[in-house]
Amino acid sequence: MKKVILFAILFSVSKEYGFCEEVYKPLLTDEKSWKVVTTNTCPIDHNEKVSCIEILGDTIVNGHVCKVLVHYNDEYTNKTVLMEEDKIIYHYDESTKTFLPMMNFNLHEGDQVGDWGRVLCEDYVDVNKINYRRLAIGYEEQEPLAYWVEGIGASKDYWITPFDKHIGDYSYMSECGENGKVVFTQNDFSKNEERAYMPVLAEGRLWELSYTYRDTWQDIPDTYMTIAVDGDTIVDGRKCKKLLVDYRNLTEVVYPQYIVAYETGGRVYRIDGDREEHLVMNINLHQGDAVDIVQTVQKEDTVIVDGIKRKRLIIDSGVDHCDGEYLYYLVEGIGMSKDEFVNLGLTDENIYFHRLIACYDNGKCVFSAADFLKEGTSGLNMPKVNCPKNDQIYDLQGRKRGSIRKGEIFIRNGKKYINR
Repeated sequence: MKKVILFAILFSVSKEYGFCEEVYKPLLTDEKSWKVVTTNTCPIDHNEKVSCIEILGDTIVNGHVCKVLVHYNDEYTNKTVLMEEDKIIYHYDESTKTFLPMMNFNLHEGDQVGDWGRVLCEDYVDVNKINYRRLAIGYEEQEPLAYWVEGIGASKDYWITPFDKHIGDYSYMSECGENGKVVFTQNDFSKNEERAYMPVLAEGRLWELSYTYRDTWQDIPDTYMTIAVDGDTIVDGRKCKKLLVDYRNLTEVVYPQYIVAYETGGRVYRIDGDREEHLVMNINLHQGDAVDIVQTVQKEDTVIVDGIKRKRLIIDSGVDHCDGEYLYYLVEGIGMSKDEFVNLGLTDENIYFHRLIACYDNGKCVFSAADFLKEGTSGLNMPKVNCPKNDQIYDLQGRKRGSIRKGEIFIRNGKKYINR
């Protein structure tokens, strides 16, 4: 079933963000253009399609003056007829020969928006010294599903669908242009939204993990463990958190262990037995940043779980964790999804492979392994770069090595290996 692009905009001029005299500035003007990205709900899908939307000119349909829009990419071209009257955008349906209302900027906070909930918030966003009226659309007590911005368009999917999409695909507007100049981007839709940083090492937090041997040929069942924030401690004058580790289905008796860690400025550090600090997580990184000499942030976006919006980083670790898995995830206020990164260096990273099963706050599950894979917003994939081959061996600190001990991890040609 074909879906069409649906852009509807009303621009309101106000004084200092107040709802004063409204001057309707139409969306459907000949100088407007848009770029829309269609991707998959799987956040690691690199098959994104970028389409362009332009206004070709006027046409008359059933006595109404309308605009003809063309949306195209390297695989697809289609034309759509839209009409703009009384602050409402209509799409002309060829099959029924009628105009169907798509977006209505007469709405205000609290008004119903079809099957997509209500207008959760009505405010203004300042971009390049221009105030745009903004409507946040969604359900009560949840983060917005999308934004409508007057003079710009809709932030994502439900009102912008540039071409036929497979199940699981969704679209978002990457930018809006006017007279060939970009005036609004995807990040501007949520601009000026203020929220407090959510720490990983929160009191009452508990992580449930599984771990097994990296060698998948070994017929050894998974072992389960929990790590819980268990009060404070002081190390060299710094206030830290004690993390209690409890093993579950081991046959041998293992006494509870403690990890000492602290969090500051979006970074989590582990303190080892020699009181040395080791950076474990850094949520301040952005798309394209290097985590270390091997790892790179491939994508940065936002994931919403139970109405809570969290920053998410998708990282190429450079090591085959298990059966071809190279990626892992870092989520604000939760932690990392897999491998040695989730246990804060508790066990030998050369031997074990870890996965986060769930994260709890005071006994309530707030994030599960499946949530790492949820559809995100405002994310763009980085292009892959083919690095030149270099057979030199390096250790994990980036130092050249002539030989590697058995069981030690080493780096060659940008990938991690284990010397077996």
